[in-house]
Amino acid sequence: MMNIKIQILTLLFILTGLGFAYAQSGTEDLHTDKVFTAYGKAKGSIRVELDLRDDEGYYYKSLVTENNQKAIILAKSCIEKDKKNAKRVKEVYSDGKPTTIYLSLNPKDGFYRFILFNDNGRKKMTLVYIESENKDILKIILKKQ
Repeated sequence: MMNIKIQILTLLFILTGLGFAYAQSGTEDLHTDKVFTAYGKAKGSIRVELDLRDDEGYYYKSLVTENNQKAIILAKSCIEKDKKNAKRVKEVYSDGKPTTIYLSLNPKDGFYRFILFNDNGRKKMTLVYIESENKDILKIILKKQ
């Protein structure tokens, strides 16, 4: 049930372009928090933040920005720094450059933490941070229907 709610909420916010901030930052100890802070309200950006840790056992924050090369450069720089403390790193390369990066971070306050980043190479970037009580949350979200 939780995975369906996450998928529906994520899809709804992305498709409608609405951003709702319900929570304090869950990323304050990460370098990538600078990206959310600096570009979350910038022109051409969509920021979504949901704190459902008490109700559903997860926290979600995303930033999609277009035509902002400075945001992409900052995000890549911050991810490189956060990568040093990651438990697991997965990267997808295109033309010798990382386009998709997945970081599994050390748990914090009983929540598993993940950073996902995508740079489509056409001036569009997506940065996602997720905390969950369930360590398999990404498998649930990304599971093929």
